[in-house]
Amino acid sequence: MGMRLIVLTALVLLPLSLAAEIVYLRDGRVVEGSIIAQDNNFLDIRNAAGVQRIQKSQVKRIAYNTAEEKARMEKERLALIARQQAAYKELERLKKLRAQEEEARLKADIALQQKLALERAASAKIVRESVERKEIEAPDEPVGYWGFASRSAIVPGWGHFAIGRPVVGSIYMGATALALYNVAQAYAPARKAQKANEEEVLVNTLYTIAPGNLDTGARIALGVEANHRRFVVYQRKLDRYNKSLGLLVGVYGVQMLHIIVNGLAWESGEVVSGSSSDFMQVSAYTRTDPDPARPADHRMEAAFTLHF
Repeated sequence: MGMRLIVLTALVLLPLSLAAEIVYLRDGRVVEGSIIAQDNNFLDIRNAAGVQRIQKSQVKRIAYNTAEEKARMEKERLALIARQQAAYKELERLKKLRAQEEEARLKADIALQQKLALERAASAKIVRESVERKEIEAPDEPVGYWGFASRSAIVPGWGHFAIGRPVVGSIYMGATALALYNVAQAYAPARKAQKANEEEVLVNTLYTIAPGNLDTGARIALGVEANHRRFVVYQRKLDRYNKSLGLLVGVYGVQMLHIIVNGLAWESGEVVSGSSSDFMQVSAYTRTDPDPARPADHRMEAAFTLHF
């Protein structure tokens, strides 16, 4: 009878010793295991890491039915994942809608720009033809490639500002200014080298004609040294000056060619930019007065809006 009681007691207590709890701490940590002892201040919990003592003031709550708690936690985890996936899907849909709206806006804006560019080109053509027929005087504002090119011929980059390309115009202005500075820096040393070479040629010529007290060896040494300076030292300075001139001519020529091409495109209505307000808009109209005694009124109105 005593042995049966011991076995029955062991069978009853065995599931309790194998039971596990989940302890939720206030700092967000979760400890899972079997609570083996506790008092008013601490509780001891055993798990795979050993026995841990936890201060009760740090305990938020304890779940004693582990199976139900794990099922609840898994359900919450799956619900969270579902909400996250739905949120990500909605975010992607929102991004797609915004991209579509932006694309449609850009297409509409480009179409408007092209329309304005064609209208501007047509108006400028009317003005050019009126000038050619000497019906009106040539306006101060450029209405053709020659007007833009003449500005860039005077001040490199000016034509690009007039055509509505200030960034390109600024680049050409800056490049030309640097090229001019380079020429100015190289000019003085090159001119000085040229004068020094001329003086040495004169001295060597005099020594050749009237050697004086210099013997042949000294005259040869003097000539060799002078030629060395001529073909090495002086020539290097002259080459730098010539290259600086070539660079200046190159920058000037490139910007002239560029503004001519842009001006021809402007005349045909092909110059558009990123926003409808970025155009240099030129409009022209002719009003014919019904009274033949009064001359026709030819006007051109220009509005400039530079863009970057």
